Amino acid sequence: MTKEWFSTVEIAELLDVGDRRIRDRAKHENWQKQRRQGLGGGFEYHLNSLPLEARQKLAKQEAEKIAKSPTSLM
Repeated sequence: MTKEWFSTVEIAELLDVGDRRIRDRAKHENWQKQRRQGLGGGFEYHLNSLPLEARQKLAKQEAEKIAKSPTSLM
């Protein structure tokens, strides 16, 4: 997987829940976080801290991207 850090909004969309719920869960479960750079601030959460369901969905999305990308055997 190429991306390791995910915003609250990205995780909320992935799990189809509100971003407030993600922030609460991240705080309660002490997810690894870092300050988000750029507009809006907030935090990003590390892939390894996310719940299993989120990691599975991200892995599936990554596999679908790889399957759709053209490959070169040269």
